[in-house]
Amino acid sequence: MTKDKPANILCYKFLNDYQMKSEKWIKAQQFKLRHHKMCNFDLLTVDYDPKKLVPKFKWKGGAKDDASDEKEDEDEAEGEDDKKDDKAKETAKPEDDAKSAKDAKKDKDAKKASDPIKAEPPKEDKAKKGEFNAEYGLYVERPFYVVSKLSRGRYLDIVGNNIVIKNEDEKQSQQWILSKTTWTITSVALKDKSWDLHFDGEGTKGELHVWKTNSQWFQKFKYEKGYFVNPKTKKVLEVKVGLDKDGQDVQVGKKSFTVNQKWNVIYVDEAANQASSGLSTAFGLHISRPFIIQSRMPMQRVLEVVGGRNIVANSLDRTKETQIFFLDTNSKTIKSVKYTGQSIDI
Repeated sequence: MTKDKPANILCYKFLNDYQMKSEKWIKAQQFKLRHHKMCNFDLLTVDYDPKKLVPKFKWKGGAKDDASDEKEDEDEAEGEDDKKDDKAKETAKPEDDAKSAKDAKKDKDAKKASDPIKAEPPKEDKAKKGEFNAEYGLYVERPFYVVSKLSRGRYLDIVGNNIVIKNEDEKQSQQWILSKTTWTITSVALKDKSWDLHFDGEGTKGELHVWKTNSQWFQKFKYEKGYFVNPKTKKVLEVKVGLDKDGQDVQVGKKSFTVNQKWNVIYVDEAANQASSGLSTAFGLHISRPFIIQSRMPMQRVLEVVGGRNIVANSLDRTKETQIFFLDTNSKTIKSVKYTGQSIDI
């Protein structure tokens, strides 16, 4: 390349149209490039061989002889490529064809493996709304509650974007569905959001929250024998550190078969039909039937609520509502007849 005035000159636009952008590359070539006429771009000098040039794009504008020259170059280059292809086909052996097919399949499988994980319908995709889906262990688009098997039986609920356990309150924030379209567990209250994992720095434990539904692996859960399992990581839903308190965070962790990882699913339509009277076998008490709690010590004093919050042992007085309690099946707690908004708490 030289800065002297050349007989043949080349503009940067010409280089770009041929996708030759590196001056270092041009210097390494042993043929000349022609000048694109009727342009005002900076010019370079380089030898060229028209037979070795194949433009990717046709010229837009310019002299007619330029366009015709390019067409000839394209036709000649295409003719040479066709001859090479024909020669390669003639010399190819049957075993080469088989190897090529095998390599093509291998490339296809590798590309599939490297692609981002896409949402795929479950094998039992024939399940319709209201029908049981065996793969996910849930009924399709049938609202349900998720209840911890810890002693207080608290429900999964949403606080901000976090998922926590809270006392039952029959709000839609405690209701979930298995979506037919996304195959994620979606909030009834926030219809465009689903369970979503956010892992810690080590990738061992992840907080569970709700996030905009995208059907990726970190939003997929299956209900299997009392556990909610993420198929990708094999980790399960659990109450953080097993602390059974209102508002405690929920996360995923390695399956340890502990009670804080176990859950009941109660469908909303079934919960509405639960008994409102009679003996509760789960609690050993009659539902909504008033009772006193009496000590077996010699004085046989009974529990009494004092000041709206403290519980003491006092002499029995059947006229005092502060000494009478009942089992509330909605909150699954023992409440005071006097203070119905409060439950016995330790």
